[in-house]
Amino acid sequence: MAGEVESFDVVVVGSGFGGSVTACRLAEAGRSVLLLERGRPWPPGAFPRTPRETRSDGFWRPGAGLFGLWDMWSFSGLGAVVSSGLGGGSLIYANVALRKDAETFADDEHEHWPVRYEDLEPHYAAVEAMQGARPYPHDREPYASTPKTNALLDGARRAGLDAFLPNIAVSFAPDGEPPGAPLPPAPNVHDAPRHACRLCGECIVGCQYGAKNTLDYTYLSAARSAGAAIRCCCEATLLAPGDDGGWRVGYRQHLTAKAGHRAELLDPTDEPEREVRARSVVLAAGTFGSTRLLLSNRASLPRLSPRLGTGFSSNGDLLFFVRGADRALDPSTGPTITATARVDDRHSPSGREFFLQDAGAPTGSEWLWQAAELPQDLWRLRHRVRRQHAYAPPATARSPTRPETGSPGACAARRRPRSPRHGPARRRRDDRATAREICRARLHAGRRRHR
Repeated sequence: MAGEVESFDVVVVGSGFGGSVTACRLAEAGRSVLLLERGRPWPPGAFPRTPRETRSDGFWRPGAGLFGLWDMWSFSGLGAVVSSGLGGGSLIYANVALRKDAETFADDEHEHWPVRYEDLEPHYAAVEAMQGARPYPHDREPYASTPKTNALLDGARRAGLDAFLPNIAVSFAPDGEPPGAPLPPAPNVHDAPRHACRLCGECIVGCQYGAKNTLDYTYLSAARSAGAAIRCCCEATLLAPGDDGGWRVGYRQHLTAKAGHRAELLDPTDEPEREVRARSVVLAAGTFGSTRLLLSNRASLPRLSPRLGTGFSSNGDLLFFVRGADRALDPSTGPTITATARVDDRHSPSGREFFLQDAGAPTGSEWLWQAAELPQDLWRLRHRVRRQHAYAPPATARSPTRPETGSPGACAARRRPRSPRHGPARRRRDDRATAREICRARLHAGRRRHR
């Protein structure tokens, strides 16, 4: 009926790991579920790659008419990049599915965990099965030859560290088939074919082939099959108690972002602002998204804690780069993370266990890694060319008869071998003199700048 307000048992805000699992399990339990996602669907082949595509589809700035993948947040002393799209952070995370070690469920004067590892073990197994998480198939080619994987495993072995292949949510080709082989058909929210991992290193910028088992292919597809309604390009803006004891949820549609996407994943209307009712609301819009929604509705939520929005920290990761390695690491070959080395409490400088992992990046990043090597490569090439020229054999006349005077052959025939004073030793002395002049010029220029 026109003008009638829709009502659901549960409205889930956000389609990341928390929202997708919640929507799936509630829908499977027979509840009517509406999932709201501010971003758009990202089917295979839709992720930006070129500079032009990145300008138009790379970043999330609704005020500028941009509804892209990456949302940049910046605070005093803290910055973050989060994903905007159906599947949330799974679109750009590095696929790893680690279980929390049983011994870290502490119960002492410093920490108290209300659950134990044994309580979570069946749920770990359920998530791993749903996400298709399994170790990198390093026991067969071409995966066994991945340079960065072998480098980390070798380094851990030499350092005496425990190394292993963690579970990663990526689909690989069956034994006997090449990387990139088509995957068996399976229903998904995009109604799109998928292909096995091509070892291209593009996990963290969106997988173009559907090899990465992101939430849109797993929990969200299962939620929709169980009857949940999914509405992309719908950003929640209002959260307030309803008169009947439930909740009012208002959302804004990003109408221009809806173009070209499946109607089943969108709001059926083109109303810029909409409102629905729900008996329960689950906020799963991420650390920043959920907090911002609560703070913007503080007037209708008087019981919110004054501490809301404080006490944030980063996730504790430290990214570093290796130069001068004893081998080519080739970071663009293989998934982003394939191997892990454990540094236990005894060997950790802080006294707390941490992990070392290999890190990959898309092929385009090779220009960045190798640009620093370019001057050295050009210098080596220069010397190689000079050596080849210095040791080239002198030209000789091939004619068995004496060439006529003035002909090219006559010049070649009469050319004498070079004197030793013009040979490689003389060139090396010239190179050293030239290098000294360059150093003097640079030193003189530096002194002038500092006067």
